[in-house]
Amino acid sequence: MDRPRIVGDEVHLWWADCAAAPTDLRSLLPDEDRRRAERLRVDAARRRFVAARALTRILLGRYTDVEPSALEIGSGARGKPRLERPTGQPTLHFNVAHSGSTATVALAFSELGVDVESLRPVPNLARLAARFCSDFERRQLYALPDHDREATFLALWTCKEAYLKAVGSGIAMPLRVIEVDLHPLRLARINNDPHAAADWTLLHATLPEPAACTVAIRGRSRRLLMREVNWPV
Repeated sequence: MDRPRIVGDEVHLWWADCAAAPTDLRSLLPDEDRRRAERLRVDAARRRFVAARALTRILLGRYTDVEPSALEIGSGARGKPRLERPTGQPTLHFNVAHSGSTATVALAFSELGVDVESLRPVPNLARLAARFCSDFERRQLYALPDHDREATFLALWTCKEAYLKAVGSGIAMPLRVIEVDLHPLRLARINNDPHAAADWTLLHATLPEPAACTVAIRGRSRRLLMREVNWPV
């Protein structure tokens, strides 16, 4: 892979099939990640974890021209991953998500988060929507044809999770206070404040697994460039 470059307001979204990853990737991981992998009892889950973590380091290494195993990846005050010694200006931001066998890595020069959900049946959709969606969102969901509702709900979920990951709030902020307009997908209100939502852009994609994926990034007028990782990289 040639060294990729982010130009201006671009957002780069890479995705890969973890099931197709090589089996010799652990050498790229720090000791802490290797120990976490060992604690995963299911082989497929362990392999996905290793592949996603290694992919992140490989891509960051390409963008920063640093050996993947030499990168220092830490976390901010709220636990969000970051490069401890960023190279170049402006600072390269990144975020990682995986669902099923699909791993995604988003990179840009602005604060961002990414989430991905494999498209699948959601038999408890009504209960989940009542718990995690606002009245505004539920009205939009239940106005859809039955056959579109589950995929739209999963896309909506990725929007909320991507925003939470972007700001590093995790479970500290209830999902209900992040309101998403489905037509088109955009943040409508954060804690009933439309101005707070206006600071963010949602970039949505459907990946081949199939899976719904959303990048939430601070700022406007963003361009999403999607690229598939072909192992080995």
